Amino acid sequence: MRSGTSFFNSTLYRKTMLRFWPLWVAYGLMWLFLLPFNLLNNYFSMRGASVSSVELANRLVEYARDIPNTLQFGVFVACGYGVLCAMAVFGYLYNNRSACMMHALPLRRETLFGTQYLAGLSFALLPNLVVAGITLAVELPLVAQKCWGTSLASLGIWLLVQSGVCLFFFSFASFCAMFTGHILALPSFYAILNGLVFVIYYLVTMLLRQFFYGYSSRFTSFWVTCCTPVYALSEACRWELTSFSDPTMTVETWHLTSPTMVAVYAGAGVVFALLALSVYRRRHVESAGDVVSVKLVRPIFKYGMAFCFALALGLFLYLFFGYNLPQGAWTLLCFMVLCGAVGYFAAEMLLKKSFWVFLDSWKGCVAFSACLVVLIAGMELDVTGFERRVPEAGQVTAVRIRNV
Repeated sequence: MRSGTSFFNSTLYRKTMLRFWPLWVAYGLMWLFLLPFNLLNNYFSMRGASVSSVELANRLVEYARDIPNTLQFGVFVACGYGVLCAMAVFGYLYNNRSACMMHALPLRRETLFGTQYLAGLSFALLPNLVVAGITLAVELPLVAQKCWGTSLASLGIWLLVQSGVCLFFFSFASFCAMFTGHILALPSFYAILNGLVFVIYYLVTMLLRQFFYGYSSRFTSFWVTCCTPVYALSEACRWELTSFSDPTMTVETWHLTSPTMVAVYAGAGVVFALLALSVYRRRHVESAGDVVSVKLVRPIFKYGMAFCFALALGLFLYLFFGYNLPQGAWTLLCFMVLCGAVGYFAAEMLLKKSFWVFLDSWKGCVAFSACLVVLIAGMELDVTGFERRVPEAGQVTAVRIRNV
């Protein structure tokens, strides 16, 4: 008989929280040492150094105000901690016995996912809340009452931002967890997807510079930055000082660089959670042990891995051996085809869990290599007319001359 509860089971939630208590206790202890214990340590150190009461009060206010300075470090912590939480709560998907046992329970799939997702999210949000409460209890007697507004506002910013960052990274890790049936593949996919857009953009830019004379592009852009969460959030969580002066006074305010960016990523975390639920409802229990558990994604994984090998390893070998071999598009093409084939067959081996894949998969490799030949030949022959194009005089906004 299936459970009447749609998205939550309290018994399963408690069992999951108790089973993985070392994970969230270690996370909470880390923040306890960084926030309330650090504040107390500074207080007793200054008391022991016979600091005047006025200076002591000012320094305590500064420590309390600067709590959001830890948020940039918190972004990297949340990034690593998010995937650990996902590996913990969804680890049963990667073992046949555990997967069959969990899905044999009288619980709907929505209940299983919702309970495990909320448990994993609680690994971060509950310690954040406890740490904020203890920090508040430390600040109230130590910080001057007239400065409570500043210190409590800073503490509230830390709690909201750190929780929002944890929400995004855990949701993204949960989304990645739905597409694999292997416990070691999850952190690999998670790490790759966190930086994939930036790496591909960088490599494509380098590739285009090999073919198009005069091609120029920045290695960073707004959308590339947005698709690189660790970098975007670390920049958005900077705790900055802004000063405004006029003839009568100077006003200084502390603020986050981009709270809007943090809010957008938190919203994206909710979207990733819903997408993960949608995939989980259609996931086959028998996929436990597979590197890629969703059939629709397998061709994307295979050809994507081949393209990344061709682009990254091919460019590396071309630049590494460039001084000893004829330079040009066809040398680069040879390296890219060779490395693309290596990536293609490596992906096929991972998908089929066998080394004997050459006889069954050579047609796909030939088709991929043909696409590479067409792509490189098109760039070498300047099919787009990039090198032949001369802008009108009115379209030129700046000219830069560089000695080569």
